[in-house]
Amino acid sequence: MGRHTILGLEISTGRLALRIAAGVMLAAVLFAFLSLLPMAAQGILSEFLPEEFGAFYDVIAPLIHPALPFTGAAIAFLSLLIVVLRGSAAYGPVTAAFGLAFIAHILLAFSFGTPSLAFPPEMITQALQEALNMPVAIDIELAAYADLTGLMLVFMLPFILTVIKGVILTVSRRS
Repeated sequence: MGRHTILGLEISTGRLALRIAAGVMLAAVLFAFLSLLPMAAQGILSEFLPEEFGAFYDVIAPLIHPALPFTGAAIAFLSLLIVVLRGSAAYGPVTAAFGLAFIAHILLAFSFGTPSLAFPPEMITQALQEALNMPVAIDIELAAYADLTGLMLVFMLPFILTVIKGVILTVSRRS
């Protein structure tokens, strides 16, 4: 079998093929969960929520940030590169980029730590009318906020360490 040199990494053809296959499988799984699922989330929510919750769907749909599919695709691509380039000169920078992409994905998924829901006045009025079983004429808007910064930071910690690992690998490779 032949040998290949990739950015300072000498590897046989068979091992390179195995790395590519494993990287593609990992990237496919990550792409499905981190990119395709957020893209399809609005359709999935509208299918599974009963018709009575139609207005509620409009309230929770903005929680899914439109950039999530893009960061998910970047994470999937970088995971492929991590598997293929492990041990090469590019492994450190790719590892740091992977960590940064995941941090961005978590920030977007948690709405930067403070997700909020805004309930339209019609929804509030309808809920009050049904609860009180009488006509109600009020015009209020309700907004709910949650501070999930602590939880977001817990999810980000492994990827902060991944960025540090990538930087250390990059610096140690150069010296």
